[in-house]
Amino acid sequence: MFTKKGKSENGGAKDGGGGHQFMAELRGEYTIVDSENRVVYQFQYQPVRDQAERRRQDFYMYFPVALPPLEPGQYRLQLLVEDLIGNKVASNPQPLTFHITPAQPSGTPGAKTAQQPVGPAAQGKSNR
Repeated sequence: MFTKKGKSENGGAKDGGGGHQFMAELRGEYTIVDSENRVVYQFQYQPVRDQAERRRQDFYMYFPVALPPLEPGQYRLQLLVEDLIGNKVASNPQPLTFHITPAQPSGTPGAKTAQQPVGPAAQGKSNR
């Protein structure tokens, strides 16, 4: 699982009545597409509703992404956020591309298991 953070400027916020509250309703979804542009998985999050006394300049949403079982190959992840009040749609300008490699049998040199962390964190390094 990995995460993707989305940002919205809340352009579709509407006055919640009496000039005291602004409401926003945003819904996210992600689609995984294979190398032949076929949709292999799609997930839609529940809408997020927000109410504030002032129009928000930004609004961050947390999108946990769980990958389904996928065959080896190259894929693209496209994130979409829909403003349900403002009737607008935004997507990531450049989809995330990733590659699934065939699993190596346990005990094979170079095979990684769940008990063997990989990457900079496993080596005591940070990307920051």
